[in-house]
Amino acid sequence: MVPDKLSLQQLGPTIGTSMMPQKLIDYLLADSKQAVDDFSENLVGKIDKQLEVTLDDESSEYFMACAKTMLKHSTRDTFKDVYISAAWHNIMTQEWEHNPIHWHGSCQLSSVGYLELPTSEDKGRIEFHPGGGYPNTPIHIDPVVGMFMMWPWHLQHSVAPIKGITGARRSFSINIKGTLV
Repeated sequence: MVPDKLSLQQLGPTIGTSMMPQKLIDYLLADSKQAVDDFSENLVGKIDKQLEVTLDDESSEYFMACAKTMLKHSTRDTFKDVYISAAWHNIMTQEWEHNPIHWHGSCQLSSVGYLELPTSEDKGRIEFHPGGGYPNTPIHIDPVVGMFMMWPWHLQHSVAPIKGITGARRSFSINIKGTLV
């Protein structure tokens, strides 16, 4: 006996991933080395520098396409006026830098992309902490240069402390906001 239809339910929040084109990685990596406004002193975690991202039209278009796909497949809600509300680089160059468990409020989606990783064994993995009725076992994902991940704003996440860092861990984050229809 075979069912006519099988409904599948995910076991945790949706995390969208894509591999960015090299041109986009190069653009954002150069931007991370030119940005000057440092906001790291306002962070709870320990990050060497947190710098504003400058997005050109082509890179904005890429991230907005990811966001619209993510919103379409991860929520039953419909949004209009979807836009990038914040974007920043996170640069880690010192041992034991980390970012504790947190979430990004005042948006619908949060994200991270990886531009450069230290040559040391420890790369500062991202850890998702689902909670909220989902199994509370953290989901660990090792960063890969070019990987871009996006998830619902309420998904708690952290960056594990980096031990014995050699080189820099350059990532960026983008928050996406929209108006609920």
